[in-house]
Amino acid sequence: MCWRIIILFFFISSCSVTPPPLYKYKSHPVYEINPKPERILLLNTYNVAAKKYRENKGELFKHLIDSVLVTAASEIKARTLIETEAIAGFTSVTPGDSSIYSIMKEHNATHAIVVDSFNVFFDQRDVEVTKTESGKNREAFYDIVSEIDFSFYNSQSLFKKSLMVNRRHYDSRTVISGFLAAGPNVVSQKKDAWKFTKDNLMNYLDLFFER
Repeated sequence: MCWRIIILFFFISSCSVTPPPLYKYKSHPVYEINPKPERILLLNTYNVAAKKYRENKGELFKHLIDSVLVTAASEIKARTLIETEAIAGFTSVTPGDSSIYSIMKEHNATHAIVVDSFNVFFDQRDVEVTKTESGKNREAFYDIVSEIDFSFYNSQSLFKKSLMVNRRHYDSRTVISGFLAAGPNVVSQKKDAWKFTKDNLMNYLDLFFER
């Protein structure tokens, strides 16, 4: 009996399956940057203060935009080893003039990525009405939406303008009326607002830089 157990153990051990090796798949950029960047400047020309958001939302948007610039600068350098610089805050640029190129030259940049507009918000997508014994039940469904308008410049011209929109289901809640429904608030949900904004940023960077 003992030798049968030994043989069975040997058979099981010899037939153990070796797990397959893990492969890391790289993303392939959609657009080729030509000429190749040597130094990339990141800046924001979206004037949050001029939009007259309520104070908390305005401060949140300023913080999120700065985070976009700093994160993009760090991510690009990590992916490509290209030197980057992020200018925090609002940079005043007159549309259609050459000031962007002057700023690039001042910072010794061959390319620039500019945030032209920014928004993150909750959008009521639908209200579902179901009949109950006591009347009607209304459930509102909300998406979280990130919108960032980027412009990518080389030293001579605008290389690529990209409006990045990312939308995903976020929440649902019972409401009295579809018109009076109070949805989630980006200031209260600022961690999710940043997470979704960052996802949108990464989608943008994937267009140009291999991950």
